[in-house]
Amino acid sequence: MTTIKKEYKILLVCILVAAGIFFSPAGLPHKKKLHYKTFHNELGWGYDIFVNDSIFIHQKMVPGAKKNTGFLKKEQADQTATLVIEKIRSGQVPSITNFELQRIISENN
Repeated sequence: MTTIKKEYKILLVCILVAAGIFFSPAGLPHKKKLHYKTFHNELGWGYDIFVNDSIFIHQKMVPGAKKNTGFLKKEQADQTATLVIEKIRSGQVPSITNFELQRIISENN
């Protein structure tokens, strides 16, 4: 049986709650102003997704990474944040698959 670290369980619960609030009928994504900003920290590059100027997602490491590591290049964080916003606008859950992540990283290597 696979165990999930406590931090990841807490993060998953927070994401699900935020997604539930965000995608409720009163909070349809097309009525929200969405944008992102990238930042550099001790792990590498990350991004914040903003909804109406409030942080909705703070992603300081590569989504789903086994190690606490950020993106190596700003362009990788930019492209991932753009994809997350596209998913939110289309009503999808704002998660990134391993396939999408590998494509972004290989395009910006």
